[in-house]
Amino acid sequence: MRVLLTTHQFFPDFSSGTETLVLGVARELVARGVEVRILTGYPGRKSIDDAGHTDEYEYAGLSVYRFHHAFVVMPGQKSRLDGDYDNRLAGAFFRKIVAIFKPDVVHCFHLHRLGTRIIAEAVATGMAAFFTPTDFWPICPTGQLMDVHGDPCAGPSRNAGNCIVHLAANRLRPSPGVWMARLPNVAGSLAAGLARYGLLPERAGGSEILSVSGRKDLIVSRLNLLDRIVVPTRMMERLLIQHGVDSCRITYSAFGVDCRAAELSREIRRQAFRYAWAISGRFAPHKGCHLLIEALATDLPMALPISGSTDVKRTFPITCLNCAGSQPETGELSFLASFPTQGLAT
Repeated sequence: MRVLLTTHQFFPDFSSGTETLVLGVARELVARGVEVRILTGYPGRKSIDDAGHTDEYEYAGLSVYRFHHAFVVMPGQKSRLDGDYDNRLAGAFFRKIVAIFKPDVVHCFHLHRLGTRIIAEAVATGMAAFFTPTDFWPICPTGQLMDVHGDPCAGPSRNAGNCIVHLAANRLRPSPGVWMARLPNVAGSLAAGLARYGLLPERAGGSEILSVSGRKDLIVSRLNLLDRIVVPTRMMERLLIQHGVDSCRITYSAFGVDCRAAELSREIRRQAFRYAWAISGRFAPHKGCHLLIEALATDLPMALPISGSTDVKRTFPITCLNCAGSQPETGELSFLASFPTQGLAT
């Protein structure tokens, strides 16, 4: 059997959660005798010729196809944003890979930078097609389900008016974006309507607004072509169904932790009554690290080791550190150095 896995970025340049998951799945499939190759996106930083959009390399014994996605209006695209979720060049590259590798199965883990056109291409060939969403990208353009003010968001409103306001505010920060963020969602919906009827000039972002407005419906229509969508959380399941994904295509299966290397002593098992939380990954507001730090102010018997670099030049890690400094001296909070993924179980 031949299996093609896809992700928005991959080792060795990127090593976050999705990449680690894809690598783990690839290794397990290879161990079971499956021939595996990987298709990944790569964040290009400037416009490049068509011939430079693709290359190949090997990582950990795996053949990797790479599509360089530059955040510009690429050939065949109407805007920069539709190149992210409906990329014609990525679709053509996928067809070439299929012709060469002839996979029996394609399993997508993230479609940012590659787009959902590869789903349609896969289904057209008759191969089995699956998807495991590792964040909210299929519904939310930022993948975080947070509104422009940093509060929880339910997803795109009518005509994605809230998304249009959010993305415009982000693009125009700092000064104009502050005022843009105060606009009601209906302003974004109105802009989408004007763009749809050709009443919004291109210099005002008409093509980009149309791309945001039509994003969710196109993505959902292609998700409904898949054989199965494997969701890691019930929240993800509810979100996809709420926005139009067929419930019959969804299977719940939580992410696991490889515990084969872990040997817990009897003494540790006796202490199971204590709550033990661990945060590992990128420091970002939507990860919720600050919520657990704040919870340490309560009397819960909870230990919270936090692994990762705290010297990144961003404001959120500093906020977390300041928050931690304001907590009682309980000794339960500790900042640890980063460690290899293989050590997670221990």
